Amino acid sequence: MRNRTRYDRCIQEPKPVLTEYKKFFDFLKALPFTLPKAKEDATCILSKSTDQWGVAYMSYLLAKQAGANINFTYYDAKLPDSKIYLLPSIKMHLVMPLEKYKQLKENVKNGADLYISNDTGILSEFCDLTGLSVHDSENTFENCTVKLHDKRISLKRSRKFYIEPKGAEVIATDDKGIPAFTKFKYGKGTVWYLNFPLESMLLGETSGFEDGRCDFYKEIFTDVLNKNAITSLSDFVGVTLHPDIECTYAVAVNYSDKPVAPEFKVHDGWKIDQIYYGNPDLLEPFGAAVIKMIRIF
Repeated sequence: MRNRTRYDRCIQEPKPVLTEYKKFFDFLKALPFTLPKAKEDATCILSKSTDQWGVAYMSYLLAKQAGANINFTYYDAKLPDSKIYLLPSIKMHLVMPLEKYKQLKENVKNGADLYISNDTGILSEFCDLTGLSVHDSENTFENCTVKLHDKRISLKRSRKFYIEPKGAEVIATDDKGIPAFTKFKYGKGTVWYLNFPLESMLLGETSGFEDGRCDFYKEIFTDVLNKNAITSLSDFVGVTLHPDIECTYAVAVNYSDKPVAPEFKVHDGWKIDQIYYGNPDLLEPFGAAVIKMIRIF
């Protein structure tokens, strides 16, 4: 009888995150205007051999931590136009059809950026695309760290690719001295390469978003974020921007179960005009704030 009572209580009492969703939904319905569509910063391509749902989820969370908002497309769908493409945790040689791969490279040549993280993947014309040469590889489960600027970030992989720069800029190396994160100019665009399966790696971790893994995404999105009206400097608060004709609405969401006092960066040419909802100085657990941004002329 006691267990039954506890079970009934669990059914009747929604989780705190659902309570906040309901409050925010009611607020949106009461607004005298419709919140415009959110600005999307990148397109994530879900390749054929990956755990597509899992990798998509991890990519989305990493992007949110970095301050970006992404959409998704499948490996066999028509490639949408985008300023940034993400190709996360590619596996084996079944990544995408050749014609779509050619279109992707053409879009990068014309000015788009491309991020690739590698699980066990093989891409044709790899050196031409990334500025890196693979001279050997081995199947070996490995935990190691990568030094990105002044931070040590722990990563793991099941296949190690021994790569050498052939024109690529090495941004970070692992603790064996192998390039881990690189940048290469490809036509008018840029190709970022991570020698680890960051997204699929996170599927097996319980607290993987608390160790600075999103810093790789922050590096990719730096230029985009610097052009935004406002960004969050907290890894636990995501911001989506909803551009309107005369202003931009920013929706800040606390994705953690603890109160967060986020630090926001208002970029040049913008200022906060009005707070419609919530307290952006102290976001409650799973809470949100809606901020109206206007330009300074």
